[in-house]
Amino acid sequence: CYLPDDRTGSGLLMDHSVEDNIVFTAVHAWGQLLKSPFLAGLSLLNEHSSRVFAEDWVERLQVKCSSVGQRAWELSGGNQQ
Repeated sequence: CYLPDDRTGSGLLMDHSVEDNIVFTAVHAWGQLLKSPFLAGLSLLNEHSSRVFAEDWVERLQVKCSSVGQRAWELSGGNQQ
C-alpha cells in the first residue's frame, strides 16, 4: 500500500467520486500485476460490480462519506487519506 504525503496532488482523483478512486486504484494494481504496460489499467468494468466493490472497501476502510458517489474533494482530510 502506498500513501503519498501529497494526497491531493498524487494520491486522489479529487474531482472524481470515491467509487472512481477505489476502482481506478484496483484496476491500476491489476495492470501492474500483469506487468504489461499495454494492459496496465485496461479493463472492461461492470457498473454494478464496481459499485459493490467500492461500497465493500468503503466499509472495510471505514471511510465516512454520504455515498460512494461523493466527490473526493468533499471528504475530510482523514477520510481522503
